[in-house]
Amino acid sequence: TTADGCSNIYSIVLDKEAKRSRSDEDEVVSNIVLLALLEQSKRVEINDVIKSEIDDVMSEVRNAILVDNETIVSENMPHRNMSSMEGAADNIVNGNERTILLAPSPSPLGSSSQFLMPVSEAVLPVDPIIFPGSFNPPHVGHMQLARAAISVMKKKLQNESKSIGDLSFNGGDESSPALLFELSMTNPDKPPIPREDVIKRLNGFSSMENSILPENWGVLLTSAPLFAEKVPILSDFLPVEKESSRGTYRKLTFVIGTDTMVRIIDPKYYDGSMPNMIGVLESMKRKGVHFIVGGRVEQKKGVNDGPAAAFVDGLSELQSLPTDLQEMFTMLSEDEFRVDISSSEIRAAAAKQSVGKNL
Repeated sequence: TTADGCSNIYSIVLDKEAKRSRSDEDEVVSNIVLLALLEQSKRVEINDVIKSEIDDVMSEVRNAILVDNETIVSENMPHRNMSSMEGAADNIVNGNERTILLAPSPSPLGSSSQFLMPVSEAVLPVDPIIFPGSFNPPHVGHMQLARAAISVMKKKLQNESKSIGDLSFNGGDESSPALLFELSMTNPDKPPIPREDVIKRLNGFSSMENSILPENWGVLLTSAPLFAEKVPILSDFLPVEKESSRGTYRKLTFVIGTDTMVRIIDPKYYDGSMPNMIGVLESMKRKGVHFIVGGRVEQKKGVNDGPAAAFVDGLSELQSLPTDLQEMFTMLSEDEFRVDISSSEIRAAAAKQSVGKNL
């Protein structure tokens, strides 16, 4: 951080072909820190001769640590309030940031819950699972769907590794894919979610017991309510890979419900055009998008006019797509995921309880 409150961000994508050892890579990073210090020293140095000497040293350092196709990228970032959830929410609403990652940290009070802290520079893990939602409030149903998605993804990763002869992925807990709950603070048809409501929803995650939450998790605040916006924004925060080590082009996996899936593949949301819908899905597939779909319970008229719960999995709607596009969707079976509760039911119960307390 500079004296004027800005931050200089230095980044580099290391060339795997250079075949550096871990200590070699550490040396590269150490020299980038040296370059940053030299760059800052030029700003306060008034002697042009010394500035020229600093430039020569910096050039020597770059030549010593970089191979032909590597470049150190330096970016000057204005000061942002990233010390709290409130500051993170403000940065999204004010348009200062497109996405902010909040990572769980142990509670300072020693409880079994955690609290969320903004990460200053978000870099998403490779092949992340993104769970979009309003999370109003986050509840056990969300956590069960998250765990089901992780379980299915672990099996996929294990099968993909076996198919190319890579036995390094054993499917244990240490190999659990990262899952990020994504909360978009903006909506194309409504005002932004008030900061107070966002904090309340984030605190809902923090207050959950560790045993309920996934193994490796975090929360993404974004300004991307539509998938057409989510994909390019989140893709910018993925680490650069020359090619997938598992022979798959999957880059982003979204966890969605059946109703969302039906909307994604419904031509009426694409000006009533089936070709338009197919084109959008094909574009998503080329960008490495994959979906895991959880079903829902629907109350229907049963025997003797009584209510009956039916599980809606969306499989019949999926059959309308070409086979290659159907492969973008992994459908969770009823055995893999079923929760007979919704956020609206939880909110209704909470409102009823609140009314009761006030009587």
